[in-house]
Amino acid sequence: MKKIVWCIVVLSLFGLQGFAQESTSIDSVRVWQMRAEKNDVGAMINLFIYYSQQQNETEFYKYAQKLDEFIEEYNAIKIFLNVPYIIGLYYLTDDYSVTPQDITKGINYIKYAAENGCTEAQYQLGIIYHEGRYGQAKDLKESFKWYQIAAELGHSGAMLLLGMAYNNGDGVAKNNEEGLRWITQSANLGNNFAAYFLGVSYYEAVEIKDVSKARYWLQKAIELGNEMAIQYKKEHGL
Repeated sequence: MKKIVWCIVVLSLFGLQGFAQESTSIDSVRVWQMRAEKNDVGAMINLFIYYSQQQNETEFYKYAQKLDEFIEEYNAIKIFLNVPYIIGLYYLTDDYSVTPQDITKGINYIKYAAENGCTEAQYQLGIIYHEGRYGQAKDLKESFKWYQIAAELGHSGAMLLLGMAYNNGDGVAKNNEEGLRWITQSANLGNNFAAYFLGVSYYEAVEIKDVSKARYWLQKAIELGNEMAIQYKKEHGL
C-alpha cells in the first residue's frame, strides 16, 4: 500500500484540491459512482482521487482502468494532466497486488502527459531517459530536452537537473555559467539540494570560490531542511 500513500502526496501537489477531499461524504461518493456508471469523466476523476486518499487499492485501480478507457476520447482529462501522469506511474510500479505492471502503457501515459504540458511528467521523463529506466535506452539529448521544457515552465527540480546537465555536458555542450544560472534559479524557488550544491560549489570550486556566498547558500539549504548542509558547515567551520 506504500505506493497508494505516495500517490496521495503526488495528487495533492498537482492542484486537484478542488475535487475529492478526504472529508468527502458518503452521499457524494454514491453520486459520483452513479455518474461514473454513465461515463461521467469528472466523476471518475473524483473517485480516482477519493479512493487514493482512502488507500483503497482495489477501487483506485478500478477507476484508473475506467479513466484509461476514456483518456484519449475526453478532453476533460487533458485539463488535469496529472491524472494520466499518475496512471502512468501506476502502470510502471509492480507494488500493487491487483495491478498488472505494464511498462509500455506506463511510459506512454507519462509521455502523453509530458507532451501536453504536465511539468512533473516532463521532469520524470527526463530522469527516465537520463538513467535509462524501465527498459528505455539512455538518451542524454532527450533527457536534456525534457529537463529544459520543464525548467522553462518553472519546475525547480528540472531546473536543478538542467543545470547539472550543463555542468557535465550531458546532452548539451558544457556550459558552467548556464549551469550555475539554472541551479541558482532552482535554489531561489526553494529547492534545498540546489541551495546545498551552490554552497559547496562556492566553497570548493576554484573558479567561483566565494566563502560569503558559500555561507549564504548553506544557511539557506539548512533553513529549507537540508541536513547535509548542517554537517558540511560543521566540518568546514562555516
